[in-house]
Amino acid sequence: SQLTPRPSRAKRAHIARPEHSMATQESQQTVADLICQRRTVVCTADSTLEDAVDLMMVNDRSAAAVVGENGTLLGILTENDIMHAFATGVLPKVNVGEWLTDNGVHSAKDLLDAATVKPSSPLLEAAALMREQALSDTTLRHIVVRSDTGELLGVLSALDMARALCSASSE
Repeated sequence: SQLTPRPSRAKRAHIARPEHSMATQESQQTVADLICQRRTVVCTADSTLEDAVDLMMVNDRSAAAVVGENGTLLGILTENDIMHAFATGVLPKVNVGEWLTDNGVHSAKDLLDAATVKPSSPLLEAAALMREQALSDTTLRHIVVRSDTGELLGVLSALDMARALCSASSE
């Protein structure tokens, strides 16, 4: 049986997918090549943890970008963050935005700049950044992809990166 989000949740959360192809003509694979293939779950700050879990499950994603009313990226909510929340007694109806700021989640906005790449970044460069972040005190296992103007284009997981690198090496 497949889970689907309740209709009331659709107003507060959505799936982002860049509308135009960002594929590069270079022989080296870039982040743009990957971000066009992977959807990013996006939740507004007033979505509940339950909303985020539903969307992440339905779309087979391990993280959701959390945005404010004006679309500004506030943080990334990961499956590990959700497990931490529920294991420490946080209720599923808590707003994602409140939980991100009140609990010092490691994927909060203040840490995202260090884990952000542009679509033109080579895939191997992005993977190196992700590894650096994963081994640091932040232990981030997701990176943010933003345009030159700062627009959120997507969130990539370590698994996304591993799949793309394995696929590229087998071609």
